[in-house]
Amino acid sequence: MKPLILGLGLLGLLGACQTGNDAQTIVPEDQLGIVVPDLPEGYPWKMGDVVLTMGGSARAYTTYDFSIGAFDAAVQLRADYDCSGSGSCENTGKVLLSMRAHPGADPDAKAEVLFVSGVFDTLPGGPAEAQNVIVQISGAQGWDGKMLMSDSARMTITAIRRGKDGRDAYGTLSATVTATVCDAVDEVLTPGGACQDITASFETEVQYDSV
Repeated sequence: MKPLILGLGLLGLLGACQTGNDAQTIVPEDQLGIVVPDLPEGYPWKMGDVVLTMGGSARAYTTYDFSIGAFDAAVQLRADYDCSGSGSCENTGKVLLSMRAHPGADPDAKAEVLFVSGVFDTLPGGPAEAQNVIVQISGAQGWDGKMLMSDSARMTITAIRRGKDGRDAYGTLSATVTATVCDAVDEVLTPGGACQDITASFETEVQYDSV
């Protein structure tokens, strides 16, 4: 990866340069010494496959690992935090499974992206049923606040194994999700909004983030 180079002397060029008639001159980025890092080949890396069935039709989804320099996988097991209070978030001592899947094979998709999360009392090492399951599907216009959100949901890990390719921070899991999702705006269900049943099956890698 190429370094990001931005000399202090060049920072002054980010502002407007005064000319004799007080006109402003915009300095092109290619003259500022900024080098945009090259993304590694194959980025983001595919983690697995998902089949989402909604409205009687099945659609293929994909999970990806966006990690560069820090954990940022779309499927993670990590510490669960309760942020409902007025102060700082509190570690509940439980474990959160968070999964995000993009429609087709488009990691840049914003519309109809599938989000699923659920909580476990302990780090799952085998088949397990999640608690507090939330399912969301972003709206047709992407992340504009409109979405489908679960009125009720269930997530079950049917198989899980830690350690993949010699890496303790990765493993594999299979999971099933069933939910009734309804119209919502900004994570608030719309009174009287339309609802429909969905199912989803995950076959994917999972990243272990500090657990």
